[in-house]
Amino acid sequence: YIGESAFRACENLKNINLPDTITYIGREAFRKDSSLDNVKLPNNLKSLYNLTFDGCNSLKSLELSKSLEELGMNSLRGTAITTLKFPQSLKTVEEGALRISTLQEIDTSENNYFEFKNGVLYTKDLKTLVMALSNVTSINIENSVETINGYAFYSCNKLSTINITENIQSIGSLSFSNSAL
Repeated sequence: YIGESAFRACENLKNINLPDTITYIGREAFRKDSSLDNVKLPNNLKSLYNLTFDGCNSLKSLELSKSLEELGMNSLRGTAITTLKFPQSLKTVEEGALRISTLQEIDTSENNYFEFKNGVLYTKDLKTLVMALSNVTSINIENSVETINGYAFYSCNKLSTINITENIQSIGSLSFSNSAL
């Protein structure tokens, strides 16, 4: 167990060894730890709660736990992660969880709940557009999409064109905030 804000703003914390016996990491536990650069989450961890690694701007490598089911709101916002591999079990990515300007690739090849195509993360059934990478320039939304999540295109500064299909029934809050559109 690691409590809420346990290591918050520990600016000199560069490395941390998280044993597999840890099953809970509280909200904001490592928030604004600006020197933290590499983390492997414990294998028994099921949820990464809100703002856990928010503002860890040196965090370049994060290995998600094999049993992880949820990425909480803004849990990885402001990190320097370039690639993420979703475990098979990950089924929830809350709004803003992946607001990472450096993110270039999401490997969903082993995941049962998400599909990553052309810089865009969708639910596996292609009914929900979860988010787009900040470096995309153009998006052709899949025809099956009915919902666009909040913060989906947040900080997509290079996005110049997007097609919104007739099937879209709802668009979440702040979906286009800070985007080039």
